[in-house]
Amino acid sequence: SRGATNLTTGMEKESTQESLVEELRRGLQRVMATRRILEIIQSSRDDDGAVFEAILSQAVDLCAASQASLQLANAARTHFEISSYWGFDETAFRVGGSAPLNSGRPIPEVIRTGITINIADLGSTDFYRQEDPVIKHVVDVEGVRSWLIVPLMHGPRAIGAIALSRKEVRPFSDDEI
Repeated sequence: SRGATNLTTGMEKESTQESLVEELRRGLQRVMATRRILEIIQSSRDDDGAVFEAILSQAVDLCAASQASLQLANAARTHFEISSYWGFDETAFRVGGSAPLNSGRPIPEVIRTGITINIADLGSTDFYRQEDPVIKHVVDVEGVRSWLIVPLMHGPRAIGAIALSRKEVRPFSDDEI
């Protein structure tokens, strides 16, 4: 009985140590990603595209995503513009294209509300079932299944969003958000 208790305690300690090591590893990855982005910002002060691409590529790496996009709201907050893509073979919109913020779709909703949306399976949403043409394209052509959309905040207001996606149904964890 006592040997079993010692074995259990030893296994719990090992599990805790593995958890701590994983947490430290992920923290180091975030620090390194931030460093790379800051280096790009410093060397590309007049090139927003290079900065946006660095942000998206680091986000894809950190979250094990396959695709990413960055959208920014216009000054009047009536539309958002696609500022950058990463990892897409084909997209519903081109860089520079815009869409209204009042459509109710996930990306404009995140920009309007400033609240993160984590969709486990975009193909199982009402948007897809009701054949919303943009969402149908995102799922059927772009191959997006799991979708994480995080607001870009400036003070209390979202000024844009970063959308990360996976081509398989594998929701983003709290750790990845």
